Amino acid sequence: MSWSWTELGTDSDFAEVKSVSVVPDPPELGRNLDIKVTGVIESSPEELEGASVTILVRIAGSTVHKTQKSLPDFLKDLGSSLPSESGPFSLTLSLGQLQGLAPTKYSVRVTGTTTDDHQVFDLDFTFDARPK
Repeated sequence: MSWSWTELGTDSDFAEVKSVSVVPDPPELGRNLDIKVTGVIESSPEELEGASVTILVRIAGSTVHKTQKSLPDFLKDLGSSLPSESGPFSLTLSLGQLQGLAPTKYSVRVTGTTTDDHQVFDLDFTFDARPK
């Protein structure tokens, strides 16, 4: 399985993502997947209170899954938490075992926004689970 990521954010985002890595790389079906994200929080964590995350999964341009959660709940569900201060951050998100993926190409957009619709971050991931 191959994968890639792109930051779609702007200079006014509350967080700048510098790197994303996965273990194992490339991801493998039936194995636990951990995603490590590093970057810089440009604002105070208090400004992120009430922020939410929207995850949109698409196959061939069609939305197959959409979910929205508070940013703290999203991070907690993945075994992490919101950094306590502005500046550099490093998060490790544990997704568990990859199981039951159809052999196709997936587009996953993960967007964070504050309660007043200010963008926190905007990331686009591509996972290709087609056999080689």
